Amino acid sequence: MTKFICKKDIEFLGKKIIKKDTIIEVDKEILLETDDKSLSMKMTIEEILKNELFEEIKDDYLKMSIKEVSGDEESIVKEWILQLKVTTTRKRLREIEKFLNQNLVDYL
Repeated sequence: MTKFICKKDIEFLGKKIIKKDTIIEVDKEILLETDDKSLSMKMTIEEILKNELFEEIKDDYLKMSIKEVSGDEESIVKEWILQLKVTTTRKRLREIEKFLNQNLVDYL
C-alpha cells in the first residue's frame, strides 16, 4: 500500500470529502466520502499520483535515531545536538520548523 497526505481540504457542493493533512493508504483505488456518506468520490492510485492535492509519503519520509546514554547521564543538563533529516518540500519544511519552534519549548 502507498500512503498519501492530503495537502488541502477537498470539498464538493459545499461538503467536505477529505480534510487537509489526512493520511490515506491506497492499494489500487480508494473511495473518499463525506461523513454523512451523501457524497463519494472514487480515485485510483494513478489519479492520486497525478493530483497535486496529494503528496506521497515515502518510507524514508522521517528518519530518527536515538542513542542510549548511561544511567548516570540521564539527569545531567548540558547542550545536546538534535538533528532531524526529513524528505519534504521547502514549504512543508517551513511548517515543520514553525511547529518545532512552537512546541519544542514545552519539552526543554
